[in-house]
Amino acid sequence: MLIALVLCCTGDEGGSNKLTRGTDVQAPEPEIGVGVGYATVCLGSDAIVEGAEPPKATDTSAGPRTWQVAGELLADGLLEGLTFDLDPCSGWEPHRGYRVLDDTGVTWWVGYATADADQQGSTPIGALPIGSRVVFDYAEGEGSDGAAAVLRTTEGQLLHAVDTGKWLERLGHDVLAGLSVEAGDAYGGWNLREECRRRGVLLRLAGESVIELEGGDTGTLELGGEPLHALAIDTWAYDEDNDNTEACDATREERSFIAWRE
Repeated sequence: MLIALVLCCTGDEGGSNKLTRGTDVQAPEPEIGVGVGYATVCLGSDAIVEGAEPPKATDTSAGPRTWQVAGELLADGLLEGLTFDLDPCSGWEPHRGYRVLDDTGVTWWVGYATADADQQGSTPIGALPIGSRVVFDYAEGEGSDGAAAVLRTTEGQLLHAVDTGKWLERLGHDVLAGLSVEAGDAYGGWNLREECRRRGVLLRLAGESVIELEGGDTGTLELGGEPLHALAIDTWAYDEDNDNTEACDATREERSFIAWRE
């Protein structure tokens, strides 16, 4: 599932724990079901653009790839005109993201796009420490089904994270710098998705404090002694009692969210 979240913040926009509506992100038509939002994440680098050897993933075994890149945070904000050849976005190109110059001279960019259930852009606005030493971790999903990215300082402070499903699990807990991401209790009635039933589940984020969010809600918790803001994009689980257990995997959950600092 896609979720449209144009994340990233330009320094001149300032910090604000609110969502900017009505950007020109085009999301796919909603599925019948629980979906309350859409997001996409993608990855590129100038090594790809210039035809050099593609940067190596940290996990080159069979299956989805992951990357970890350390370097200087060059900019965040508009990413128009860039190519996301390492891991293209699902369905459309994002207009926002951040760029990192690694120690070998390769520039990387991570792009995001998000929208709510009405296909209106929703953009959390924060502030990233341009010029700082940072590390980002990136995990692609299964096939073209989403991805996840986490940005933190080299000292270990989480700056922001976005996940279009449950792909952060591929990166391990250490990259989240103390942030715990779990599914909470179910809420609302069952919704039909083909022959499978789904229902909403709370997104539970924990640091020094804990918040639980329904899909579409925002909240703030404490992590590393400072506020961390979060938006739950789409959170659901299949019914364990679905008759078609092969098509309706009871272990499958969606925990799409974005977290950012001001």
